[in-house]
Amino acid sequence: MTRELPDGEVDITKSLEEIDQDRREGAALKRSLRLRKMSEYLPEQAMKVRKAYFCDKNGGYFNKKVVAANPMNMMNNPDMMNNMLKQNVQSVIHMLMFTMIGNVFQGFITAQVPFPLGHKFKQMLQQGLAVVALDPTYTSSMSW
Repeated sequence: MTRELPDGEVDITKSLEEIDQDRREGAALKRSLRLRKMSEYLPEQAMKVRKAYFCDKNGGYFNKKVVAANPMNMMNNPDMMNNMLKQNVQSVIHMLMFTMIGNVFQGFITAQVPFPLGHKFKQMLQQGLAVVALDPTYTSSMSW
């Protein structure tokens, strides 16, 4: 696959407008980050010019008015609706599964944390257990 070069002059502003907004903003953030990291290597005047481009109160790149996206546009995208539905169904499945585990194994020790914990975690991890001398690394089914 080869790419042909355009004939004649190329209008850069038109080409920049064709790039989607997210990529353009991401690239600007990366450039500003690089500028902040490497500012000690630039002359002071060059740094001021670049800072004015990004941070000027009247026309700086990062001070432009941002048009808020219409939330109803997301509803027109079937893929986004599908993803929201999948996430909601997944949440319900997890909630039901952990409720079932909590009810079936109520009062039982179900797991042990592989690292030592202080006694402040005991109340959080051992809900439903009335054993005073139990190590805090053991967890009950209620704390799932």
